[in-house]
Amino acid sequence: MAQDEDKDPQEILDDLRRTYAQNPQDLDAGTKLAQQYSDLGWFNEAIEVYRDLAKRNPNNFSILLALGNTSFKRQDLEEAQSTFKKLTVLSPGRIEGWNNLGIVQLASNNNAAAIQSFKKVLELEPDNPGALLNLGNCYDKEGQAEEAMALFAKATTVKPDFSDAWFNLGNSYLQSQNNEKAIEAYKRAIRLQREFPSALKNIGVAYENINDLTNALDCYSKAVQLAKADAGLYVNLGNVATKQKDYDQAKLWYTKAVTLSPREMPGWMGLRHLALLKGDIESYCKSTRAVLTRLSSAAVAESIMILRELDHTKEALDLLGRAEKLDMKGDELDAERMLIHRFKPIGKSLFKRLRSSADVSDHVLSCLAQYSYDNKQIDEAIAFAKRCRQESISMDIIRWEGLILTNNIDDAETAIQRYCNDHDDCPQAWFLLAKIKLEKGATDAARTFLAKALDAGYSDTERIGRDPKLQELFLSLRMEPL
Repeated sequence: MAQDEDKDPQEILDDLRRTYAQNPQDLDAGTKLAQQYSDLGWFNEAIEVYRDLAKRNPNNFSILLALGNTSFKRQDLEEAQSTFKKLTVLSPGRIEGWNNLGIVQLASNNNAAAIQSFKKVLELEPDNPGALLNLGNCYDKEGQAEEAMALFAKATTVKPDFSDAWFNLGNSYLQSQNNEKAIEAYKRAIRLQREFPSALKNIGVAYENINDLTNALDCYSKAVQLAKADAGLYVNLGNVATKQKDYDQAKLWYTKAVTLSPREMPGWMGLRHLALLKGDIESYCKSTRAVLTRLSSAAVAESIMILRELDHTKEALDLLGRAEKLDMKGDELDAERMLIHRFKPIGKSLFKRLRSSADVSDHVLSCLAQYSYDNKQIDEAIAFAKRCRQESISMDIIRWEGLILTNNIDDAETAIQRYCNDHDDCPQAWFLLAKIKLEKGATDAARTFLAKALDAGYSDTERIGRDPKLQELFLSLRMEPL
């Protein structure tokens, strides 16, 4: 043995080749040569030797097992699966063939077959931790979360030092939004495997979910020291910094993610969101253009809507033009095109088409409502707004404004007041309440609501100036003259 250790690897390989060539019947020599090839990463050469040995020894379990494992390493899933199936026929009472067959089937996305293979392992060995873990992975891929969680939990019971089982159990808890139990499971995994960046990353997600940003930041920071090339970790760090309103640091993290993976979406999406928070429309447009070809037409339409609602019509038009050059299609894009060209024939044509569609998204409904409102078709605007399935402040405002314009003042007041009871940060809602109270002669209440609107950020002084009573009330609050 000591003599082999002193030899050069090439010299050892040459000796094994020579010995096997001299006596191809020597099973030990062939096995050693194949293993040496495999250790060097020469899987093609190793497989050729194993195939030769298997022909000479068709019922040798160890040779077939080595052939299957090496084929799997070479990503030849077809040969690996065929070989492991032979093992299950050759020795149906041994778990290796069933277990390895299940692993190959799982890698081949044949979950149904993999489930049966791992179940066979557990019939032979009910507490086999690897099979419990693998069967749990199959159920997880099938969307059977509870079954997967139970198997991961059992794996941690039969093998308490099984770090992967604790990690997968943590993932199941995280998926079911049981963040506290997820944190506990990830901590067990990390205690068993000190350098476990994936567990640190996911425990950070769990902390972030419960708004414990300090611990989330700590976990992400530790994880990134172990996985410095993981762009997703820099996105996570950027997300925490954004929530902490440390926008400069967030930009650095997102930029790092983009630098590492310029073709991946999350870093760019982080920069987009951050730019929007900072009111940096130029950066928002730049980051949107960077991922435009990978965005769905609905996502592009949403970006156009954001620009439109912020009164950046030029930028909205530019983005729409880029989408058209990419031949993007979809009702949401047509709805935005309709609004941008609302006073042109194309806008009217698109309105006619979209309004007749039986099933459209909330985005399209909101555009139809806005189009109708802008064209003074108030009842139709309210009808479109009411059809929206998700709550939307822009649609609420159209409904309130519509009720006011159609002299349903009391209904408008009730609806707005109900909204303000749960949301005290909507400047338009407070402004409309002020307008209603002023029309009803309740000047003190109107003054209070107008002050709330201004405090919340209401800035449409032009609209205030068009109403003499509102202007007077505005001036009474000791604001600057219009």
